[in-house]
Amino acid sequence: MKRYDSTAKRCTFDILSDDTAKKMSYKAKWDGFRKKNLKLWSLFQECAELFRLRDISFISDEQDAFSIFQSLKHKLIKEINMNTIQLYLDFIKEVIAANDIHIYEYILNWISFIIQHPGVKSTADIIIRGVQETGKNTFTDVICDVMADAHRRNFEHFDKIQQTINQADFYANLYTFFMKRDISQANLQVIPITEAKKDIKQVNKSPVDNFVVKYLKQLKQRMECNFAEDCKPKELTEFQFKA
Repeated sequence: MKRYDSTAKRCTFDILSDDTAKKMSYKAKWDGFRKKNLKLWSLFQECAELFRLRDISFISDEQDAFSIFQSLKHKLIKEINMNTIQLYLDFIKEVIAANDIHIYEYILNWISFIIQHPGVKSTADIIIRGVQETGKNTFTDVICDVMADAHRRNFEHFDKIQQTINQADFYANLYTFFMKRDISQANLQVIPITEAKKDIKQVNKSPVDNFVVKYLKQLKQRMECNFAEDCKPKELTEFQFKA
């Protein structure tokens, strides 16, 4: 059932059972050109073919399919005022990406892809690790507010960012920035190397893998067995290393 939410200023949709829909429709009446005081449930039954849909999906361009996604709440603006969003972008670059330009560009492309293609999976998730009160929630809360209403605000520890976010045109500019960002050459499956990713790779390597990586140049030059045994990983016995 479609209804207008005056608080959120948008249409909302509820999936109802037949009994619930019938009870709600009986309460409302419709005065048409030919019929007066007609209950909406009776009108629905008469015009069921017009209301019947083939499918319900998250987003679809087909006329006989219902799209749950009805568009994002913010609208595009003609020109982006970078002054209103620069502090937040700097926050992503300096805090979230730790001044790594490759990670920074990847994050911007990742957010832009989600906003520009709401019905397509990005095939990648961003995991942010860090101590408390370093801005992780601030980063995600702003993204949530660009895309939806339901989110939890955690700006109290970042006064300057909060002042920027509270500006009336902040989200319109940020939304337009991500919508207009060129991501035609971006590949979200190519994830930049981070320290956390290095740690994971290191943990997943066996002692032999680490040995080969460390002494690859000498191995290519036919490392002598005596030297190799001297450099043997401590985790391996002599028998395991020779095997």
